[in-house]
Amino acid sequence: MISGQGLIVSEDVKAGTLLMASKAYAIGSSSGIQDFSLLVCIDLITNTANRSTQARCIVDAVQKLRRNPQTAEEVYSLYAGEEDAERVPPPAGVIDSGRIERIHCYNAFMPTPIPTNDDDHKQLERPEGGFLDTDPTGLWLLPSFFNHSCLGNVNRVFYGDMLFAYAICDLTKGEELTIPYSSPMQPYKSRVNYLNKWRFSCDCRLCQLDSADPGGEELRAELGKKIGNIK
Repeated sequence: MISGQGLIVSEDVKAGTLLMASKAYAIGSSSGIQDFSLLVCIDLITNTANRSTQARCIVDAVQKLRRNPQTAEEVYSLYAGEEDAERVPPPAGVIDSGRIERIHCYNAFMPTPIPTNDDDHKQLERPEGGFLDTDPTGLWLLPSFFNHSCLGNVNRVFYGDMLFAYAICDLTKGEELTIPYSSPMQPYKSRVNYLNKWRFSCDCRLCQLDSADPGGEELRAELGKKIGNIK
């Protein structure tokens, strides 16, 4: 259930419960393109160059709006920054491509493909930032209302253009559903810097503990590395 600009559960939920299954509104992938690396755009919000699949996702969203104008109200209800705080859609027939780009910046998901063979497993080591240029990017409408917490209570699983969300723990009626926008295993300062790109900060329980006890953060990072090396 949507409440304000977040999602809450309307009844008690047990851990492991499937909360939603959502098909991507728009998606960008490298399949079927001979030289997808030539497609790029600059994100003026984060001041970074988008990956080619991010650029393709924006183009796909604009094309989807053009073909399905009846979806405009739902798409433009997504957060696009303080300049679009009222979230009022433009006049009928008008596509605000700049706003679509901002919606994509704040709401797009970048799922890491699930390995299906030995070659995929060999590529599990990701570069700094966690993504390859060939990784897909998608815009899912209802899941975009998940707010952030480093200790989120929802896990997302991607299969193609489908997103499935499961409860990580038991949830009580009225509790907000949250997901981590960055890995909770990242150092506190790294998480802060990452979230600052989207102009907000986190004050979840983990961030409170990390900011008060830097030594504990370092110990957790070391344990995380050890766990990652277990085969």
